[in-house]
This record gives sequence, structure tokens and C-alpha cells, in this order.
Amino acid sequence: MPSLPSFSTTLSQFQSPLVPRPPSGTTGGGAVTKPAVELTRGSLSLQSPPPHAPSAGSPSPSQSQGALHASTPASLASPASAALQVGARAPDFTVPAALAGKSFSFSLAGSLAKGPVVVYFFPAAFTTGCSIEAHEFAEAMPEFESLGAAVIGVSTDDIEKLARFSVEVCQNRFPVGSDAGRTVVKAYDAQLAIRPDYADRISYLVAPDGVVIASYASPSPDKHVETMLAALRVWRQSQPARK
Repeated sequence: MPSLPSFSTTLSQFQSPLVPRPPSGTTGGGAVTKPAVELTRGSLSLQSPPPHAPSAGSPSPSQSQGALHASTPASLASPASAALQVGARAPDFTVPAALAGKSFSFSLAGSLAKGPVVVYFFPAAFTTGCSIEAHEFAEAMPEFESLGAAVIGVSTDDIEKLARFSVEVCQNRFPVGSDAGRTVVKAYDAQLAIRPDYADRISYLVAPDGVVIASYASPSPDKHVETMLAALRVWRQSQPARK
């Protein structure tokens, strides 16, 4: 596989998405994990909950090489870097996917019928940043599930490679989908700028009604999981209590 041009920052700041390295639990650069706190390297867009729900906080965040955009339901935010605007309808898709090494057909609409879904795009399986990110999503799956959410990772890798990735890195805990034809990547405008045959590293939280309620874009894998969890908690607080 051809490698991307190397980033000028250190590995702990920005993990090159196409440099092989075993998964680890390292943390580092990226953006903060929740609204109304500091952001560093990366961007988060969030639709605020209705006025009666607990707020993520009103103080202006300190920002460095990143941006936070929050909005009330009457005025939806523009994204900082992520392609889809918060408040936009997430394009529906069905892709070949793998979970625990077994292939199946994943439908976003079918998954949304059960609850919110985190759709995260990543450049390539078994590479440095993507292995770190998948490992962190796997470790966090109990919390995502406790909040009623599902997770699907999407890349342009073939399904055979992703079947192995789903076992060796994703630890059999969530599915990864193959968009080899880049149909979904294009629909979400999530192509990697310097290599459009790869997906960029972008995460979206999609509500059950198909509306994007949070998005986060950063080449670093370190804060995608924490940011999606923080946005999911805010959204969950605005919803009626589950039975």
C-alpha cells in the first residue's frame, strides 16, 4: 500500500493514518471531549439540547487550532471541518460489513430504528491511527451500549481485510463497513484531501430520526471516542427517560 506524506508533527500529536503500528491506548493531541471546554487540534460541531434539558455549559471555550460550534434547535451550527452540517440529514447507506470476522449487510436505517448511531470514517485498517481509534472504540463499547447507541466504522478497505480487522483490532465489539467504491465516503464528503481514494478521519453522531447531532474531525485518533461519548450524553439527557 502506498504511504501518505508524513506529517511534520510528532507521532504523539498527529498519527499518520497510513503508518502501521500495533494498537495502543495512548492519548495525546486532538480536541477536547465535550462541549464548553478546551479544544486543541481538531473540530467539533454540536447541536445543543432543547432549552429545558441540562446544558453543556455556556462559557466560551479556549481554542487552539480547532473550533467548537454549538446551537439551539432554532439555529443549527455550521461545522468547523466535518463535511456534514449539524442538523443535516445523514445520507442513508447499506454496506458490506464485518463483526467478529463474519460478514453481513449493515443498514444505517435499520440501526437507527434501534437508537442513535456513531458513524466514524477512517483511512485504512491496520494502520497506526486507525488501530488506535478502533481499539478505543472497542474499549468504550459498554458505555455506548449503556447509552443506547451503536457504532459503525467505515473505510474504503475490502471486506476481507475488514473481517480480520474486526477481530484483531475491533475485538469483536462493533462492526466495520467496506465502502470500496467510495459511494458512502462521497455522500458524506469524507474523502481524505491528499488521497481521495481513502476516507478522512471524521466521526458523526446520528440521532434516530437520521439527523446529525454532533460531528468531530481530526487527523489524530485520540479524542474521537471521548468526543462522541460526550455529545451522546448531552443528547441522551434531552430525551425522555427510557423504559
